[in-house]
Amino acid sequence: MNNKEIAPVNPSKKKKLRSDFKRSAVNDEVEGTHADALNAISGKGKKKMLNPEPKKMEILSWEKEEKILKTLKERFNNIDFEIKNQYFEEVHKRISWEKVEDILRENVEALWSINEMEKAGHEPDIYHADSKGFYIGTCSFKPPQRNCTYNEAVEMANAMGIKLMTPEQYEHLRCRSCIDCTYTESWLKTPKQIRNKGKGICGNNIYIYNYDWDHYSEYRLSGRDESLGWRGFLKVLWKKEEE
Repeated sequence: MNNKEIAPVNPSKKKKLRSDFKRSAVNDEVEGTHADALNAISGKGKKKMLNPEPKKMEILSWEKEEKILKTLKERFNNIDFEIKNQYFEEVHKRISWEKVEDILRENVEALWSINEMEKAGHEPDIYHADSKGFYIGTCSFKPPQRNCTYNEAVEMANAMGIKLMTPEQYEHLRCRSCIDCTYTESWLKTPKQIRNKGKGICGNNIYIYNYDWDHYSEYRLSGRDESLGWRGFLKVLWKKEEE
């Protein structure tokens, strides 16, 4: 799976990180044949870009760090089986929370991104793990940031230092949970050749398909579509960066 991998930061390097550190290195592309038309909505129905400027990464305070780790631990140990099935329990049993916590305490970038996801309502949780690291992503019942274009979804993900889920990752997740079961849908990572045709990939709990941007813009202008959001993810590596 193509993904953005973030390795733990050596503790000796933390002092070098500044609050004005921009996460430009993880920015995704925002483009497409119909991007200007979608983002330049005028008149009464005008909608501003939700994240016109990228956020700046900052090292979390001790209080914020403890709060987000406590939230993640509770979600890790107490699986909501109304949304997630036994697969999550099996994934969580294969890895120890203590190991996850140790990695995150050393990885200021990943912890900041996860905290941004939590603040936005994505309810981040670990949904997959392998020998290289673990995947943590949007596991909320409904995507929290809805009524957005594909480009806006990419911008919001970039601002958090994460990526949109790929269709393969979404398929993996939706087959093991009840996400997007109640008439909600999620924008997914879309290849350039599809974006150039004025389409973006969407998914719900039944199927994954290409959505015509022009069709969506008509719904958004009318104020009728509050169902389409996005899901993001981050892969955190087990191994520390080599000096």
